[in-house]
Amino acid sequence: MEADGRYGSVSAVGEPDGMVTNNSSLINFALNIVAPNSTGVGPVWTDLTPAPGSITFQGSCTLRCHAQDHNNISY
Repeated sequence: MEADGRYGSVSAVGEPDGMVTNNSSLINFALNIVAPNSTGVGPVWTDLTPAPGSITFQGSCTLRCHAQDHNNISY
């Protein structure tokens, strides 16, 4: 999942053929594109939104995509 396009595309988030893992903040990773990182963690989205009801959303991803580990990458 790439919110800003630096490492991939938003096509890694979605529900293609039911191959997804559900995470907080309604983030669903397409498991045919992303996988656990090289240490076996993920794919996971960590919600770092400052406060309930905030209009600013932020978080981090830990996963492997396009043969690269993404370890707690913030968006």
